[in-house]
Amino acid sequence: MKYSRESKKLSLWLVFLAYILAFAAAFLIYPLLPANYSLLVKTLIVDMAATILVFIFSMIFNNSSFYDPYWSVAPPIIFSFWFFSSFNDGDFPLRGLIILFIAGFWGIRLTLNWALTWPGLVHEDWRYVTFREKFGRFYWPISFLAIHFFPTLIVFLCSVPVYLVLSSADTALNYIDIIAAVAGLIAVYFEWRSDYELITHRKSSLGNKPIMKGLWKYSRHPNYFGEILFWISLYIFALASNPGNYWIGFAPLAMLCLFLFYSIPAMEKRQMKSRPEYKVIRESISMLFPFPPKEYEKIKTEE
Repeated sequence: MKYSRESKKLSLWLVFLAYILAFAAAFLIYPLLPANYSLLVKTLIVDMAATILVFIFSMIFNNSSFYDPYWSVAPPIIFSFWFFSSFNDGDFPLRGLIILFIAGFWGIRLTLNWALTWPGLVHEDWRYVTFREKFGRFYWPISFLAIHFFPTLIVFLCSVPVYLVLSSADTALNYIDIIAAVAGLIAVYFEWRSDYELITHRKSSLGNKPIMKGLWKYSRHPNYFGEILFWISLYIFALASNPGNYWIGFAPLAMLCLFLFYSIPAMEKRQMKSRPEYKVIRESISMLFPFPPKEYEKIKTEE
């Protein structure tokens, strides 16, 4: 199937159908689960069930990119479910409402960015293509474990701070909530701005060169910085709700490790292979946290 507007439209409809069926399956399975299971365990089970259904679509259409939007679609739905399950004796979870707003903003923006930039089923993420070449006939078991199951598990783990907020008594808002909300909004801004700058750059005359302007001259991966900061903000909300929730700090730490030890190295290895000049960028621009670039004039290109 060659790329065309019609092929992309059909691809988006197929992905939409996959997700409608996935969440419908989750909705139907939930009431069948044992009553003695906690809300958290039940949610994890139906989350995995939805992931399996999306994986089936990936196999049917031989394209693991069916899973790509799951990362940003599932959390706001899960948070909403926990939010409406948290009402107790008329108490209104204001902190939960703030989280829901930020997470909804994050999810909608990220999903729209994917929908606008994804070419359709004619395209598969380069990381999945690498897996196909590396694992051959074992690709689909690897795809299920590494591309579908593991990301769902990591995202669910990083969502547990929200569960802790919504499953406990609602406490008064405090200055830690302000820190969490500001961090969350900054995170979404970083993701939006860096994605916009990258899309604009790719359409410019310098599109075949690494981007080194805007947020990208302070961080080699400002979009990843924003993503990590978003999950950290949810952890900070958990601390605002109850300082005793500090123990769940390993959740955003797991997300940080995912980016530091897989996503960023894989991305930079690919960049180094296709763009030798990227070596200078690595030496001059901070990997993740935004810092002023070192000797920036040496790597500056004409705009």
